[in-house]
Amino acid sequence: MKKLLLALLALLMVLTLAGCGSKEETPAEEEPKDEYDTVMERGSLIVGVEGTYSPYTFHGDDGELTGFDIDLAKAIGERMGIEIEFVEAEWDSLLVAVDTGRLDTVINDVGMTAERMEKYDYAGPDLYHIQNIYVLKDNDDIHSYEDLDGKRLATNITGAMVPFFENLGVQIVGISTSEEAQNLLQRGDCDFLSTYPEMMEDYWKEHPEARENTKIAFSLTDHITMTGIPFRKGETRLRDAVEAVLEEMRQDGTLGEISIKWFGVDNSVKPE
Repeated sequence: MKKLLLALLALLMVLTLAGCGSKEETPAEEEPKDEYDTVMERGSLIVGVEGTYSPYTFHGDDGELTGFDIDLAKAIGERMGIEIEFVEAEWDSLLVAVDTGRLDTVINDVGMTAERMEKYDYAGPDLYHIQNIYVLKDNDDIHSYEDLDGKRLATNITGAMVPFFENLGVQIVGISTSEEAQNLLQRGDCDFLSTYPEMMEDYWKEHPEARENTKIAFSLTDHITMTGIPFRKGETRLRDAVEAVLEEMRQDGTLGEISIKWFGVDNSVKPE
């Protein structure tokens, strides 16, 4: 009887050891890919632009996309060793497309507002701007912030400066393109525009009569606008990679050269 029990125990031990030996180890889970991995494996950065916003993103005489932000994006892609895939859309839909993952980023003079910086991780700033208030030459009603109360501003309803002007009592007249805003001012369907000098100069080149009919009411010298390149929150590796390239371009002068090419001045340096 004892021999039988000992034999059964021995058999049980053999089966147990065999079972342990045949059990496969669970492989370690791979780290989930982030947007940086996706971009580098794909070999391209999908960038949203308006394509109608001169001198930042617009179509030249040859029909090709050109402008400050187009040159900037291409330079970033070259230094990262990837292609830039431009996708054109109206401004109001661009950041929404970043939110949904249809775009990796938007490189289209995107203001770095407090609200946006809570929602996105920015590389930059790449440019600094001081805007001017432009009115028709026969307008003697606007000279300061106080005079803007109740006046009409033609701008995109999601523009970076909209909350600032709404706090001053300004009525926003929504537009889709900068050309539309200029036309509204010239027709008297808005009271003023707030924009960068380089944008007005660019428009005046094609519309010299508008230069003769427009003047600067005052400048927003105490309100510097910064622009940068937004990424979805948490995509820090992609943001950091682009920021590293931007810093390299600041240091070697490339960013300033692109600014001077399009604006005549180096707007990559913060005004004192």
